[in-house]
Amino acid sequence: MLDALNECLQISGLLLDEGQVRSIVDEIKQVITASSSRTSKRAERAKAEDFDAEEGELLREENEQEE
Repeated sequence: MLDALNECLQISGLLLDEGQVRSIVDEIKQVITASSSRTSKRAERAKAEDFDAEEGELLREENEQEE
C-alpha cells in the first residue's frame, strides 16, 4: 500500500506544489497512525480475561476490514 501511495505522490507531485504534497502526506500519516492505534486497541481487547470466541471472531472481522 505504501509503495502505491509513493508512486501516486511521485506522479502527482509533478502537478502539485510542495504545500499540497505536504498536506497529502500529513493526511496519509494521520490515517496510518489512526489505523495502527485501532489495531493496538483490538490486540489489547483480545488479552482481556473475559475474552471469548465470539469476540475473537468480531476482532478478526474488524482487522480484515481495517486492512
